[in-house]
Amino acid sequence: MVLKTLDGSKIKYFITLGFPTTNNVTEYETLLAGLQLAKECLARSLVVYNDSELVISQVLGNFEVSNPLLVKYLAKGRGLTRHSSKSK
Repeated sequence: MVLKTLDGSKIKYFITLGFPTTNNVTEYETLLAGLQLAKECLARSLVVYNDSELVISQVLGNFEVSNPLLVKYLAKGRGLTRHSSKSK
């Protein structure tokens, strides 16, 4: 993932998941890691770009989550962000 500041500086961050996973779990893990990193960098606003329409739609409340594991990821994601954030 890449965090880009308003002045154009970039923070590149790589994560490795040490467990078997699905694409959706990988997308949530990446999203959570990015949100946590932005929080640690004291970001006041954030625009999220993610290639998983499902995950972003779930976080924004446009799609329901039926998988119990993803419900936990969604709760963590919502705990790190507000709905007023712009997401793509």
